[in-house]
Amino acid sequence: MPPEIRAILVAAAICFVCYRIYSRVRGSIGRQRLQPAWLILRALLLLLACGLAFSFSPGDMSQSALYVIAGALIGAAIAGYALRHTEVERTELGYFYTGHPYIGLGIVGLFVTRLLYVFTIVFSRRHEIAAQAKAHGGTIGNALAQSEGGPVTLGVLTLMTSYYVVYALGLLRKAK
Repeated sequence: MPPEIRAILVAAAICFVCYRIYSRVRGSIGRQRLQPAWLILRALLLLLACGLAFSFSPGDMSQSALYVIAGALIGAAIAGYALRHTEVERTELGYFYTGHPYIGLGIVGLFVTRLLYVFTIVFSRRHEIAAQAKAHGGTIGNALAQSEGGPVTLGVLTLMTSYYVVYALGLLRKAK
């Protein structure tokens, strides 16, 4: 792939990630419209992404499973706490909710911090990773997955997924 196209794709990916982080932060603050279909779709997509990340996780599956279980339990506990501090109101325009702003921002912050950590490590080791991929006849994607797709990242992803799934289901229950 030509370097110009690769640079454009990387810039587009960075813009997309920044937009999603911005929209997630904006969605964690203030009064929000309760949209059941969107909550369910987002929960299903997160579960799918988390399941795929676990299934493609390299290394010791028992260690990854421990991080997944810990992340799921911690995320569900945080969601339960957040739901106790979430107000749901019904108006003539529909249902609205106001969540605890610091909890949502904390979850997003944890994920962004881990993402930046992984990108920093990968960027600082990019030549080593490329040489490792070339030496073993694999692709750079496989080498990246084996070097930095560790169980901690999987645990953070599971924590975030568990939080949003439990929170979405709790919001739907509160709205009824």
